[in-house]
Amino acid sequence: MRKITGLFHFCLLVLSLSLSISQLSHAQELSAATDGQRPADATPQTQEYAGPVQLFDNFYYVGTTFVSAYLLVTDEGLILFDSLYNEFTAQLLQSVQELGFEPDDVKYVLITHGHNDHAGGSEEVREVSGARIAMSSADWAMLDQEVDLVFEDGDSLTLGDTTIKFYITPGHTPGVLSMQFPVRDGDEAHQAFLFGGHNVTSRVAENFEWFIDSVQRLQRDLPSDIAVNLTSHPWGALIFQRAEMLIQRQPGQPHPFVDQEDFVAFLNERLKNARQRLAALPNP
Repeated sequence: MRKITGLFHFCLLVLSLSLSISQLSHAQELSAATDGQRPADATPQTQEYAGPVQLFDNFYYVGTTFVSAYLLVTDEGLILFDSLYNEFTAQLLQSVQELGFEPDDVKYVLITHGHNDHAGGSEEVREVSGARIAMSSADWAMLDQEVDLVFEDGDSLTLGDTTIKFYITPGHTPGVLSMQFPVRDGDEAHQAFLFGGHNVTSRVAENFEWFIDSVQRLQRDLPSDIAVNLTSHPWGALIFQRAEMLIQRQPGQPHPFVDQEDFVAFLNERLKNARQRLAALPNP
Protein backbone atom coordinates (compact mmCIF):
# COMPACT_ATOMS: atom_id res chain seq x y z
CA MET A 1 0.00 0.00 0.00
CA ARG A 2 1.31 3.45 -0.87
CA LYS A 3 0.80 5.16 2.45
CA ILE A 4 1.29 8.80 1.56
CA THR A 5 1.78 11.32 -1.20
CA GLY A 6 3.27 14.73 -0.60
CA LEU A 7 5.56 13.11 1.98
CA PHE A 8 7.85 16.08 2.59
CA HIS A 9 4.99 18.49 3.25
CA PHE A 10 3.24 16.04 5.53
CA CYS A 11 6.37 15.35 7.57
CA LEU A 12 6.82 19.08 8.13
CA LEU A 13 3.28 19.21 9.48
CA VAL A 14 3.93 16.28 11.79
CA LEU A 15 7.08 17.91 13.12
CA SER A 16 5.03 20.96 14.07
CA LEU A 17 2.74 18.91 16.33
CA SER A 18 3.12 19.34 20.05
CA LEU A 19 2.96 15.57 20.54
CA SER A 20 6.34 13.99 19.74
CA ILE A 21 5.93 10.95 17.52
CA SER A 22 9.36 9.71 18.55
CA GLN A 23 7.99 9.10 22.03
CA LEU A 24 5.42 6.64 20.71
CA SER A 25 6.70 3.11 20.11
CA HIS A 26 3.41 1.59 18.98
CA ALA A 27 -0.20 2.54 18.31
CA GLN A 28 -1.48 1.40 21.68
CA GLU A 29 0.48 4.20 23.37
CA LEU A 30 -1.74 6.66 21.54
CA SER A 31 -5.24 7.22 22.85
CA ALA A 32 -7.85 9.55 21.45
CA ALA A 33 -9.35 9.52 24.94
CA THR A 34 -6.29 11.15 26.49
CA ASP A 35 -4.30 12.71 23.63
CA GLY A 36 -7.05 13.99 21.32
CA GLN A 37 -7.18 17.60 22.46
CA ARG A 38 -7.21 20.45 19.98
CA PRO A 39 -3.67 21.85 19.58
CA ALA A 40 -3.34 25.46 20.72
CA ASP A 41 -2.11 26.54 17.29
CA ALA A 42 -4.90 24.80 15.33
CA THR A 43 -7.08 27.62 14.04
CA PRO A 44 -8.88 28.45 10.80
CA GLN A 45 -6.38 31.28 10.27
CA THR A 46 -3.26 29.10 10.56
CA GLN A 47 -4.47 25.95 8.81
CA GLU A 48 -2.65 24.46 5.84
CA TYR A 49 -3.76 21.91 3.30
CA ALA A 50 -2.48 18.51 4.43
CA GLY A 51 -3.54 15.94 1.83
CA PRO A 52 -3.55 13.53 0.26
CA VAL A 53 -2.50 10.97 2.86
CA GLN A 54 -3.38 7.31 2.34
CA LEU A 55 -4.76 5.77 5.52
CA PHE A 56 -6.07 2.48 4.10
CA ASP A 57 -6.04 0.80 0.69
CA ASN A 58 -9.37 2.44 -0.18
CA PHE A 59 -9.31 5.51 2.06
CA TYR A 60 -7.45 8.84 2.09
CA TYR A 61 -7.22 11.97 4.20
CA VAL A 62 -7.73 15.02 1.97
CA GLY A 63 -8.31 17.71 4.62
CA THR A 64 -6.36 20.53 6.21
CA THR A 65 -4.51 20.75 9.49
CA PHE A 66 -7.74 22.11 11.01
CA VAL A 67 -10.65 20.39 9.25
CA SER A 68 -10.96 16.78 8.16
CA ALA A 69 -12.05 15.60 4.76
CA TYR A 70 -11.78 12.03 3.54
CA LEU A 71 -11.98 10.17 0.23
CA LEU A 72 -13.38 6.64 0.03
CA VAL A 73 -12.69 4.59 -3.10
CA THR A 74 -15.26 2.09 -4.39
CA ASP A 75 -15.31 0.05 -7.58
CA GLU A 76 -17.97 2.40 -9.00
CA GLY A 77 -16.53 5.77 -8.05
CA LEU A 78 -15.47 7.97 -5.15
CA ILE A 79 -17.26 9.20 -2.05
CA LEU A 80 -16.01 12.44 -0.48
CA PHE A 81 -16.66 13.19 3.18
CA ASP A 82 -16.88 16.98 3.63
CA SER A 83 -15.66 19.70 1.27
CA LEU A 84 -13.68 22.09 3.55
CA TYR A 85 -13.73 25.88 3.50
CA ASN A 86 -14.15 26.93 -0.12
CA GLU A 87 -10.64 28.43 -0.27
CA PHE A 88 -9.22 24.90 0.13
CA THR A 89 -11.60 23.08 -2.22
CA ALA A 90 -9.38 23.53 -5.27
CA GLN A 91 -6.51 21.82 -3.45
CA LEU A 92 -8.85 19.03 -2.40
CA LEU A 93 -9.84 18.47 -6.02
CA GLN A 94 -6.18 18.58 -7.05
CA SER A 95 -5.53 15.82 -4.52
CA VAL A 96 -8.14 13.67 -6.24
CA GLN A 97 -6.17 14.02 -9.46
CA GLU A 98 -2.83 13.39 -7.73
CA LEU A 99 -4.24 10.05 -6.62
CA GLY A 100 -4.95 9.10 -10.24
CA PHE A 101 -8.66 9.92 -10.33
CA GLU A 102 -10.68 12.66 -12.01
CA PRO A 103 -13.09 15.06 -10.30
CA ASP A 104 -16.05 13.46 -12.09
CA ASP A 105 -15.17 10.17 -10.38
CA VAL A 106 -16.63 11.75 -7.22
CA LYS A 107 -20.23 10.50 -7.10
CA TYR A 108 -21.30 11.69 -3.64
CA VAL A 109 -20.23 14.36 -1.18
CA LEU A 110 -21.42 13.45 2.32
CA ILE A 111 -21.44 16.50 4.59
CA THR A 112 -21.09 15.73 8.29
CA HIS A 113 -22.76 18.96 9.37
CA GLY A 114 -23.78 22.35 8.09
CA HIS A 115 -20.90 24.53 9.27
CA ASN A 116 -18.97 26.37 6.59
CA ASP A 117 -15.65 24.66 7.33
CA HIS A 118 -17.23 21.33 6.32
CA ALA A 119 -19.78 22.35 3.70
CA GLY A 120 -18.32 25.54 2.23
CA GLY A 121 -16.85 23.94 -0.88
CA SER A 122 -19.75 21.63 -1.69
CA GLU A 123 -21.14 23.73 -4.53
CA GLU A 124 -17.73 23.94 -6.20
CA VAL A 125 -17.30 20.17 -5.99
CA ARG A 126 -20.76 19.65 -7.47
CA GLU A 127 -20.04 22.06 -10.33
CA VAL A 128 -16.86 20.29 -11.43
CA SER A 129 -17.88 16.70 -10.69
CA GLY A 130 -21.64 16.44 -10.95
CA ALA A 131 -21.64 14.73 -7.56
CA ARG A 132 -24.73 14.55 -5.38
CA ILE A 133 -24.47 16.49 -2.11
CA ALA A 134 -25.96 14.84 0.97
CA MET A 135 -26.74 16.05 4.48
CA SER A 136 -29.39 15.59 7.13
CA SER A 137 -32.57 17.63 6.74
CA ALA A 138 -31.86 19.52 9.98
CA ASP A 139 -28.47 20.70 8.73
CA TRP A 140 -29.62 21.45 5.19
CA ALA A 141 -31.78 24.09 6.90
CA MET A 142 -28.59 25.80 8.10
CA LEU A 143 -27.37 26.48 4.54
CA ASP A 144 -28.47 28.98 1.93
CA GLN A 145 -28.41 26.56 -0.98
CA GLU A 146 -30.73 24.20 -2.77
CA VAL A 147 -31.36 20.91 -0.97
CA ASP A 148 -30.03 17.87 -2.82
CA LEU A 149 -29.89 14.48 -1.07
CA VAL A 150 -31.20 13.98 2.46
CA PHE A 151 -30.10 11.11 4.68
CA GLU A 152 -31.68 10.43 8.03
CA ASP A 153 -31.01 8.07 10.90
CA GLY A 154 -30.81 4.44 9.81
CA ASP A 155 -30.52 5.22 6.11
CA SER A 156 -27.76 3.69 4.02
CA LEU A 157 -25.99 4.39 0.75
CA THR A 158 -24.43 1.73 -1.48
CA LEU A 159 -21.97 2.57 -4.24
CA GLY A 160 -20.44 -0.45 -5.92
CA ASP A 161 -18.80 -2.69 -3.34
CA THR A 162 -19.27 -0.29 -0.41
CA THR A 163 -22.23 0.46 1.87
CA ILE A 164 -22.35 3.37 4.30
CA LYS A 165 -24.78 3.43 7.22
CA PHE A 166 -25.92 6.79 8.61
CA TYR A 167 -26.56 7.89 12.19
CA ILE A 168 -27.98 11.26 13.22
CA THR A 169 -25.98 12.39 16.25
CA PRO A 170 -27.08 15.91 17.26
CA GLY A 171 -25.12 18.09 19.64
CA HIS A 172 -22.50 19.93 17.62
CA THR A 173 -25.36 20.87 15.27
CA PRO A 174 -29.00 19.72 15.24
CA GLY A 175 -28.45 17.17 12.48
CA VAL A 176 -24.88 15.88 12.63
CA LEU A 177 -24.48 13.04 10.12
CA SER A 178 -22.18 10.28 11.40
CA MET A 179 -21.27 7.27 9.30
CA GLN A 180 -20.13 3.64 9.47
CA PHE A 181 -18.33 2.00 6.52
CA PRO A 182 -15.61 -0.56 5.69
CA VAL A 183 -11.94 0.21 5.03
CA ARG A 184 -9.37 -2.28 3.75
CA ASP A 185 -5.80 -3.11 4.71
CA GLY A 186 -4.57 -5.83 2.37
CA ASP A 187 -6.77 -8.88 2.85
CA GLU A 188 -8.32 -7.48 6.03
CA ALA A 189 -11.47 -5.34 6.23
CA HIS A 190 -12.24 -3.14 9.23
CA GLN A 191 -15.31 -1.18 10.23
CA ALA A 192 -14.70 2.56 10.53
CA PHE A 193 -16.89 5.15 12.21
CA LEU A 194 -16.79 8.86 11.39
CA PHE A 195 -18.24 10.92 14.25
CA GLY A 196 -19.51 13.90 12.30
CA GLY A 197 -19.42 16.32 15.25
CA HIS A 198 -17.39 14.98 18.15
CA ASN A 199 -17.62 18.06 20.37
CA VAL A 200 -20.04 20.75 21.57
CA THR A 201 -18.77 24.23 20.78
CA SER A 202 -21.67 26.22 22.25
CA ARG A 203 -22.58 26.97 25.86
CA VAL A 204 -26.20 25.92 25.36
CA ALA A 205 -27.40 23.25 27.77
CA GLU A 206 -29.74 21.69 25.23
CA ASN A 207 -26.84 21.07 22.85
CA PHE A 208 -24.95 19.22 25.56
CA GLU A 209 -28.05 17.18 26.37
CA TRP A 210 -28.40 16.25 22.70
CA PHE A 211 -24.73 15.32 22.53
CA ILE A 212 -24.88 13.18 25.67
CA ASP A 213 -27.90 11.33 24.26
CA SER A 214 -26.03 10.85 20.96
CA VAL A 215 -22.95 9.34 22.58
CA GLN A 216 -25.02 7.05 24.78
CA ARG A 217 -26.97 5.92 21.75
CA LEU A 218 -23.73 5.13 19.87
CA GLN A 219 -22.42 3.19 22.86
CA ARG A 220 -25.63 1.20 22.90
CA ASP A 221 -26.33 0.68 19.20
CA LEU A 222 -23.05 0.59 17.30
CA PRO A 223 -21.74 -2.87 16.45
CA SER A 224 -18.92 -4.09 18.65
CA ASP A 225 -16.48 -4.47 15.76
CA ILE A 226 -15.94 -0.73 15.12
CA ALA A 227 -12.15 -0.52 15.08
CA VAL A 228 -11.26 2.68 13.19
CA ASN A 229 -12.02 6.02 14.83
CA LEU A 230 -12.45 9.03 12.54
CA THR A 231 -13.48 12.57 13.43
CA SER A 232 -14.46 15.75 11.63
CA HIS A 233 -11.37 17.56 12.94
CA PRO A 234 -8.08 15.67 12.77
CA TRP A 235 -6.92 15.99 16.38
CA GLY A 236 -9.98 14.17 17.74
CA ALA A 237 -8.87 10.86 16.20
CA LEU A 238 -5.13 11.66 16.16
CA ILE A 239 -5.08 11.49 12.37
CA PHE A 240 -1.62 12.96 11.84
CA GLN A 241 0.04 11.09 14.68
CA ARG A 242 -1.34 7.75 13.51
CA ALA A 243 -0.51 8.55 9.88
CA GLU A 244 3.12 9.16 10.84
CA MET A 245 3.16 5.79 12.59
CA LEU A 246 1.70 4.24 9.44
CA ILE A 247 4.70 5.54 7.48
CA GLN A 248 6.99 3.76 9.94
CA ARG A 249 4.96 0.54 10.04
CA GLN A 250 6.89 -2.63 9.29
CA PRO A 251 5.50 -5.83 7.71
CA GLY A 252 3.52 -7.82 10.23
CA GLN A 253 2.92 -4.89 12.56
CA PRO A 254 -0.67 -3.87 13.40
CA HIS A 255 -2.27 -1.00 11.54
CA PRO A 256 -2.05 2.08 13.80
CA PHE A 257 -5.57 3.23 12.96
CA VAL A 258 -7.13 -0.10 13.98
CA ASP A 259 -7.85 0.05 17.72
CA GLN A 260 -11.24 -1.16 18.98
CA GLU A 261 -10.42 -0.53 22.63
CA ASP A 262 -9.44 3.06 21.99
CA PHE A 263 -12.67 3.74 20.10
CA VAL A 264 -14.60 2.58 23.17
CA ALA A 265 -12.39 4.76 25.39
CA PHE A 266 -12.91 7.71 23.04
CA LEU A 267 -16.70 7.51 23.37
CA ASN A 268 -16.39 7.16 27.15
CA GLU A 269 -14.22 10.27 27.29
CA ARG A 270 -16.59 12.27 25.04
CA LEU A 271 -19.49 11.38 27.34
CA LYS A 272 -17.57 12.30 30.50
CA ASN A 273 -16.37 15.58 28.98
CA ALA A 274 -19.87 16.61 27.92
CA ARG A 275 -21.36 15.80 31.32
CA GLN A 276 -18.67 17.81 33.10
CA ARG A 277 -19.10 20.81 30.82
CA LEU A 278 -22.88 20.68 31.14
CA ALA A 279 -22.62 20.62 34.94
CA ALA A 280 -20.30 23.65 34.83
CA LEU A 281 -22.74 25.82 32.88
CA PRO A 282 -24.32 28.64 34.87
CA ASN A 283 -27.89 28.09 35.93
CA PRO A 284 -30.38 29.82 33.63
